Amino acid sequence: MTNTVTKTPLLEVQKLTKSFSTATGTLEVLRDLSLQVKGSEMVAIVGESGVGKSTLLHLLGGLDVPTSGTIQCAGTNIVALSEDARSKFRNQNVGFVFQFHHLLEDFNAIENIMLPQLASGATRAQAKERAEELLEAVGLSDRASHLPSALSGGEQQRVAVARALANRPKLLLADEPTGNLDLATAERLHDLLVEINKREGSAFVIATHNPELAKRCSAVYKFIEGALVMNPS
Repeated sequence: MTNTVTKTPLLEVQKLTKSFSTATGTLEVLRDLSLQVKGSEMVAIVGESGVGKSTLLHLLGGLDVPTSGTIQCAGTNIVALSEDARSKFRNQNVGFVFQFHHLLEDFNAIENIMLPQLASGATRAQAKERAEELLEAVGLSDRASHLPSALSGGEQQRVAVARALANRPKLLLADEPTGNLDLATAERLHDLLVEINKREGSAFVIATHNPELAKRCSAVYKFIEGALVMNPS
């Protein structure tokens, strides 16, 4: 199935600011930041380590709240939600892939993918069917019963991608998803992310310092002094 980017924004961020109190004063990481991501679009956020990419993704996914500004996702201003409501929204609408896979070591590949679904109320049969579908999509059907320790780094990250998609999120956030992988394995994961984006239809926002991954995205934003500039030269 080939997916096309919809014209309707899935994610709209306006005048986003995030500050932290430090021993030497206030540190402003994000400054009056705006961003728009259309449904099923694949967007890269680039910049050096420490500029605020992870902070931004945590805010977009409702893991943290901004100092000021709004984040409209799937028609909901997640900044205005209570912590419990944000958690429920996140579970139903957002998937996360991090630099480290964060798979549960005592559960095998298919069980790791089933867990988010079971937490959302799916039956074991429903969760297993979806997990099997995703394992096939990421090319790991033959690794379903393997524990994370028995998987390579690239395989672990592919399971993490499958897990992030388990509840069919409208938005997938990936924070340096190839940062711990060698070049060849990273390139294979790039291919997979593009393929999965088309297959699943979720919008992807990927924070990365990898220029090859950024090139695969439909839009690229660069952090400059706490704000985002689109398609910088």
